[in-house]
Amino acid sequence: MLEKRLSRRMFLRSAGVAGMAALIAACQPKVVEKVVKETVVVEKEKIVKETVVVKETAKAGPLPKMKLRFGYGGWAKDYADIMIANFQAIEPNVDVEIEVIAGDLIQVLYTQAAAGTTGDVQWIADAHVANLGDAGVMLDMTPLAEADPEDIRKDIYPVMLGLGMWQGKWYMIPWACDAPVMYYNKTMLEKNGVPLPDPLKGYTVQEFQEACGKVTNEKEQIYGWNGAESWWAIYVPWVVGFGGQFYNADKTKCLMDSPEAIEACQALADIYCKYKGAVPKGANFGGDPFILGRACFYLMNRFHCKNIRTANVEFEWDVALPPRQPKKHTAGAGTMGPGVSAAAEKRGTHVAAWKLAKTIALPATQKHFARQYLSIPVLMSLAKDPSWYELPAPPANRDVFLEIPKIAITPPQPKDSSCGTVYVGETAKAMNDAWDKMVVGCQPAKEVLPEAVKIINDCIAAGGKK
Repeated sequence: MLEKRLSRRMFLRSAGVAGMAALIAACQPKVVEKVVKETVVVEKEKIVKETVVVKETAKAGPLPKMKLRFGYGGWAKDYADIMIANFQAIEPNVDVEIEVIAGDLIQVLYTQAAAGTTGDVQWIADAHVANLGDAGVMLDMTPLAEADPEDIRKDIYPVMLGLGMWQGKWYMIPWACDAPVMYYNKTMLEKNGVPLPDPLKGYTVQEFQEACGKVTNEKEQIYGWNGAESWWAIYVPWVVGFGGQFYNADKTKCLMDSPEAIEACQALADIYCKYKGAVPKGANFGGDPFILGRACFYLMNRFHCKNIRTANVEFEWDVALPPRQPKKHTAGAGTMGPGVSAAAEKRGTHVAAWKLAKTIALPATQKHFARQYLSIPVLMSLAKDPSWYELPAPPANRDVFLEIPKIAITPPQPKDSSCGTVYVGETAKAMNDAWDKMVVGCQPAKEVLPEAVKIINDCIAAGGKK
């Protein structure tokens, strides 16, 4: 049955997933092995005291001697290492075998699922959730969470929980409260006489456009924004903030050709074509433009704080909420995390796999990453925990990270994944092509978006068949 679900079309639809996963993975800094080992020693006692998992174990006894397999791309090693160490502090009888997946992660997972060899726990990105859930690669963890004495979902930020869900089923536990905030070069703004943004309001759209234009000096190759406008977490919130939506209510049509969507996308494209205020596509400075002082603004998740601090940049910087749109201030979100495979249920290891997977959401694990400027805890109970809230500046505007989950939204979900999503497949390709035309070719949004929408809606009408 699974072989039928893992069709060639599913492989093709998943091909675009690697793009966003690669973006996140490429930005992740390394955690020194020594730090992992030291933290394990310090945190063992905290795990025993702070988590209901331990209370449950005390009643039911530890898991019997067994082996679990944990699969991930090589870039997720440091996350898995601390999870496994904290898990084994509670469940010493369980050996965890690490399986590093090289190459195209999604295609490997499809192949393993067809053969029934997928690891018990798998680290995935939210971009993978729909396809892997539809294909039966990952297991709906809802029953496991409901059967747990402490349902961890109750303490996870709702928008982050939503990133791991597809059609009412839960496939991924978010590792952090990940939503892009606006990093800004304070030194560059002051040098050019541009007012700093209000941290908890952000610039208006027009203020952001003008700021990008004012700091740009093409001769010196200095620009306003290091853009990522084709990422749904940038352009869809702008559309929503201008009063539009990606799909209609019953998901039968894409609405990206509405006046609101056209206005929103044109406003983003204008930063490139009217204000000349964004890093040109294809520009290569030999590193991150923001860190190198070549871009004044960058919209990215919390982990970029670690990257900037590690680089010891010579300019002053901080964070603010992303630009606020005219009708509703909103932002995107995007994260990754572990989930339980469907193969684990068939092997009868799914309960143990759940206990390993949920270790990512234990307070001790969350604090470990937070201390390193890598993340904001995904647990609402740790909102102002000293592990991150009392870290030395920069960034000084800490409350920005508490406000962003209040305005963040999840990606628009289609009725089914036959035409892909904003991450993968025909839908993603149509939108990516549209953005190339708008920001590279500077074609008007009112001409480009109707073409993209026709491609998407024709696909929806045909049920994904060509």
